[in-house]
Amino acid sequence: MKIHADVNDANEMIIQVIDNGSGIGETDEIFDAFVTSKKSGLGIGLALSRSIAEAHGGCLWAENNPSGGATFSLTVPLSSAHLHLERTGMLAGRERESN
Repeated sequence: MKIHADVNDANEMIIQVIDNGSGIGETDEIFDAFVTSKKSGLGIGLALSRSIAEAHGGCLWAENNPSGGATFSLTVPLSSAHLHLERTGMLAGRERESN
């Protein structure tokens, strides 16, 4: 598994989790509420995660990799990402921007 974080051309932070497993059947349906592949799963985790991403002006999606496995990608506008880092103190020791 690899985790990749970067800033894209749309001025968004993009975080990707990439694996080399068997992939995902229907990449869009897994984000529907109450869809699960687990025997005791509720099927709300990915639906809730996508809702949170969208509430912050971002997107969450999954794609199968051509060589196997899948990539989950999350984008959030830099302004939202910066505010979160500032609120949680993760910018400590770095110069903060003044608005």
